[in-house]
Amino acid sequence: MTVSSKDHHDETAEGSNDMSSVHDSNNKDSPITHNQTNGNSSTAMSDDEFCAFMEGQLQQHPLSKDYPDIFAKAPQCMTQWRRRFQDNPPLWRRLFDRDRVTKEFIEAVPVLDAVVRLIESQTTTSGTTTEKKYTIVDLCSGKGYLSMLLSELLTPSKVSRIVLMDKAFPMRNQQPQSHHINWEHIYGDRPTIVNKQQQEKEKETNIKGTTSTSSTYYETWPISLDTSKQDLKASRQLANIPHHYFSTEHPAIILAIHLCGTLSLRAVQLFNDNPDTVHFLALKPCCLPGMVHVKRHEIFRLGHHSFDSNEVCIHGKWKQNKWVGGPPRSHLQDKFQVWSNHLYCGIVETDDKNDDCGGGGNAKPTKEEDDDENAPAAPDRSGRKIHCRIMVQQGGGFQNDFLFAQRHPTTDTVWEHLKRYQVQDTEPTGTKNTESLSKA
Repeated sequence: MTVSSKDHHDETAEGSNDMSSVHDSNNKDSPITHNQTNGNSSTAMSDDEFCAFMEGQLQQHPLSKDYPDIFAKAPQCMTQWRRRFQDNPPLWRRLFDRDRVTKEFIEAVPVLDAVVRLIESQTTTSGTTTEKKYTIVDLCSGKGYLSMLLSELLTPSKVSRIVLMDKAFPMRNQQPQSHHINWEHIYGDRPTIVNKQQQEKEKETNIKGTTSTSSTYYETWPISLDTSKQDLKASRQLANIPHHYFSTEHPAIILAIHLCGTLSLRAVQLFNDNPDTVHFLALKPCCLPGMVHVKRHEIFRLGHHSFDSNEVCIHGKWKQNKWVGGPPRSHLQDKFQVWSNHLYCGIVETDDKNDDCGGGGNAKPTKEEDDDENAPAAPDRSGRKIHCRIMVQQGGGFQNDFLFAQRHPTTDTVWEHLKRYQVQDTEPTGTKNTESLSKA
């Protein structure tokens, strides 16, 4: 099990949403072969063919009906990637594997949709208009497919930058080694463009900065992508993240997809501990914590909520792409949902110190205000949170839980859509009220 879980095997052993079994060769009407669309030979197609094929691939998933805008725009984003790297076929072959990108996109769709709605919306529940520039932090990002999509989808003037955090990145001033995530698609040098016809084509496709004067790929992303080598389990590094990346000038949006084990606790902790600088959290938990925490008799604590590690920890791990040493993955659905419920209850999205699993009610008046009928109403400083179950995994996969939280002011369009998928029972059994703090 690795921190960089997005670019490795995630935890849906049986019945994952991997669409690798859906080959275009099964479509007799399609002139495009599977090999043409795979990462290692997609350059054989024209851009229009590539975009049309990816649209057909993505539309096969049932969620395309729930998120039509995102599904319509994603193939265009991927085509922009292809154009960006058309002068570097080896990089494109390494970066783009059709089945991997399809899988990453499907599991990120609810998060993509929420972030687009939040940032592109101009009005909030208070009726005010906002023109903030956000900082997006993509935890355990892997290569950064989620961030790459957002760079293409969002209005650049509304986002300060997107930060990809992963412990597998090299330091910014180092060249990637074999054990690192290769960030050539972000910082790499572009081959010299000498073909005038090629330059004209780039101008027509409106790729930011892609002319002969752009020396690196960093300059070509519509919204800047930055990498940061961070190990969320290292307490000192976790404590330094707010200092370097969070500010009131650019409120942070924390995105956490496929966070293995106790890394999900760290994502919630970053949100809880920075109420003035972190505005939004989207978390999709991945695998359950290991039994080492039970052996240590640890109590996990988030905000005002705590629970025994024994409720959520399991035997077993991934080894060489196989699940070993534990029960069948399909038998862990109930425990996974308990884990998701506990994470949800640990999110502190409101100023109400007594809030636990309530989902963010209005700020409560003081006793004096309650006794004084003429006292002005207390301002609504509450946020909102929600536990959703969105079927990104089909055919038996059960890791479909998403947790969202937003601090005041909240965005109507985000919450109106998320309500469709709300999990009604979010109160875990066996909850402990203890002040013990886990060192998970």
